[in-house]
Amino acid sequence: MSDSCDLTTWAQRHISAIYEAQSEDDFHHAFEAAFSPSLETFVNHEQVSRESIKDDMVQRRAAAISSSAKWENVMAVPKDQEKPDEAGIVAGFLIVTRSLRFRIRVSHAQLLTILTINAKIEQDAAAVADEHGDHRRIVHLFMTMADKRAPIHFPHPRLTNSGENEDADGQA
Repeated sequence: MSDSCDLTTWAQRHISAIYEAQSEDDFHHAFEAAFSPSLETFVNHEQVSRESIKDDMVQRRAAAISSSAKWENVMAVPKDQEKPDEAGIVAGFLIVTRSLRFRIRVSHAQLLTILTINAKIEQDAAAVADEHGDHRRIVHLFMTMADKRAPIHFPHPRLTNSGENEDADGQA
């Protein structure tokens, strides 16, 4: 494996690429590059198939015009201390912010998906290697996730001394 990166960086890059994909092709490429063909997945403590999690991600993408992923409190536990970058577990919090197609006032509505991710990464001989010969894939994925609407901030009119609302131009 040339140009190998540590497990944390690998997991963050690959999972973020799925959520931040700009096109359908980018999404499918990122999904295949991250997940083993034999992926075992649990979402909110219910086992789901690889295809089900992929379908869910596709549906979530369809409603958005753009997405960004922000990681917090990420940690890695290598399987082998002698080869810490080859396999292990990466866990952390991920906040995916999606800008939706419809607008609230002048800006796009936003949806936050808050996830805790626990991913077991291994060398997967069944997976096609990337351009660097890397066979690492997520083989077990445990996610707890919830959607939350981003807060909407409306401007608050100021009250004048006489108790009337002041408009944006400072006129009462």
